[in-house]
Amino acid sequence: MIKRNVYMVQPDVLRSTAAFKTAYLPYAVGQLWTYAKQEPIVDDNYSLADLLFLRTDIEQTVRGLDNPFLVGFSCYVWNTEYNKTLAREIKETYPNCIIVFGGHNIPPDESFLEEFSYIDFLVHGEGEIPLQRLLVELTKAVPDLTGVPGLSYRSAEDKIITNAPAALPSLEDCPSPFLCGVFDDIYNKHPDIQWSSVWETNRGCPYQCAYCDWGLLKSKIRCFSMERLLAELEWFSEHKVEYIWLADSNFGFFERDEAIADEMIAAKKRSGYPMFMYANYAKHNEERVFSIVKKLNHSEISRHGTTLSFQSLSPVVLKNIGRTNMDFTHFKSLLERYRANGIMSYSELILGLPGESLESFYDGVETLLELGQHNAIVMYHCFLLPNSRLYARRGEFELKTVKSRLIQYLSASSEFVNEIPEYINTIISTKTLPVEDWKTASLFIWFVQGLHCYGVTRLVAIHLFASKLCSYKAFYQALLDYALNNNGTIMHDVAQVLNKKLSHISEGKDTLILSVPALGSYACEENQYVFEHAVYELAPFFDELEEFVLGFGMERELALELLRYQRELILQPNEPEKVLEFEYDFPSYFDALAQGKTAIPEKRHVRLRFFDPNNQKDWISYGFVVSLRGKYGGPAFYNVTEAE
Repeated sequence: MIKRNVYMVQPDVLRSTAAFKTAYLPYAVGQLWTYAKQEPIVDDNYSLADLLFLRTDIEQTVRGLDNPFLVGFSCYVWNTEYNKTLAREIKETYPNCIIVFGGHNIPPDESFLEEFSYIDFLVHGEGEIPLQRLLVELTKAVPDLTGVPGLSYRSAEDKIITNAPAALPSLEDCPSPFLCGVFDDIYNKHPDIQWSSVWETNRGCPYQCAYCDWGLLKSKIRCFSMERLLAELEWFSEHKVEYIWLADSNFGFFERDEAIADEMIAAKKRSGYPMFMYANYAKHNEERVFSIVKKLNHSEISRHGTTLSFQSLSPVVLKNIGRTNMDFTHFKSLLERYRANGIMSYSELILGLPGESLESFYDGVETLLELGQHNAIVMYHCFLLPNSRLYARRGEFELKTVKSRLIQYLSASSEFVNEIPEYINTIISTKTLPVEDWKTASLFIWFVQGLHCYGVTRLVAIHLFASKLCSYKAFYQALLDYALNNNGTIMHDVAQVLNKKLSHISEGKDTLILSVPALGSYACEENQYVFEHAVYELAPFFDELEEFVLGFGMERELALELLRYQRELILQPNEPEKVLEFEYDFPSYFDALAQGKTAIPEKRHVRLRFFDPNNQKDWISYGFVVSLRGKYGGPAFYNVTEAE
């Protein structure tokens, strides 16, 4: 019997193309197919012709298909438009080919079927059971689609019908695409690719944060068997998978998670792979999470440390999104514990959540800085996900969104030319945050990230706060105002470009792609843009900063010495070591403040050695290493000791 050809499509994110020779294994569609084919009827009647996982030329891709019976598409924000274009071309070339769309970016209603005639079926929620049952029904002369959960389809009367979704009750007996050989063919065909992979050890989320769709099905967390997971780790190790993006919503939630971390570290010790991993850590179970993060950090398999997130510090926002935050005292103790053990931590905020105002956002950033979170405050613009609870309440909160182009950072600018653009629905205003305030808040946090968290102005701001001369909020508000109102300064030019980008987003124009000399033609994030412009022109930047800082009432001699110390502390490429003299003992002063002690700068002649054991030879390597490291913690500082 000739089997029907099935193609599964999960195009990678934009920057993972042949230009970088890196790509993610298409885990989602591989998992779906592995589950489907364990049904004998599916295995007897269908053949997986190919997994399409790169954003290759559309015409070339369609020409490469061999009599496709069904093509299944996994959709997320980074590939939905590409998927639409490819699906339309497939339907025009093969009118009888069945097109199925699923994934997180599929709206919960039937709008995709109403708008796109080339789509035959939509799958809502988890896709394993729907795909398997759909394939079984399509072997029949008269398919009965009423028993396929989560399926939207057109009836014989051309009415659209949607069946209730269903999640897998258990993952214990779910076969693995890695171990079943689903990826072997593409792995062998692409020996030049450096592989990354999504990895699930469990599935589900106990929380119901309104902006997220992770806990959408409200199902309990289900775990894959440890036998499967250990075998998959061995597969990653043998196949030299460099990077693992752990898809668990709360790693560290289960006692066994520490054993999983131990096995990952052991696999790296055996073969060198996986080299790195990223995880979303549990919001509770602090002792277990700390132990896991400490092990991963010391083994250098994780460079990001851990997240101590808030999303917002406004009680109004937290009520609106169904979230609670940890106590500030507890947060501070965790921060100090991670710092004492040499582990980075970062805190996340989301701008555009319902109930947030410009002042409450300012206050939230200030609170984090006052509590000691100087290393990294990561801000995300709020995206309105179609399957989130926030989407259903968008009218209540007067959420205004625009389709803004998704920019995959560290992509070469040339990759955006003639590329099918992808879009995200960005919230640009709410009932409490007008669009102009959204722009101002964005600029404010980008300046805080690029100048304070990276370390460029950090010590100056800390001293002004410790001396009760200026709050963190007032300092960075004033610095932003100074940049906006002083033509010809470095930060004025930076602020103008960032303002232009925000205007493009809010007006629905094509998103401005940022780049800096230190990153060549590669797209960078806004905080990197601020940081790189300051350090690329470090001396003139500090000349401009001098006038601004002297306006806060600091004693002039101390101010000038502090500015000089701050400037010399910033890493520069191809300058691994220097010895300098100062009239104040700044290292001891800032160490005391970091330990929560009351201190003043001691006027004492010191001779200091500044050194960088990981010296970057040029601006390109500096941009990739120092800028990337700085995003998640760790200022761009030299190590400092007293010189002999």
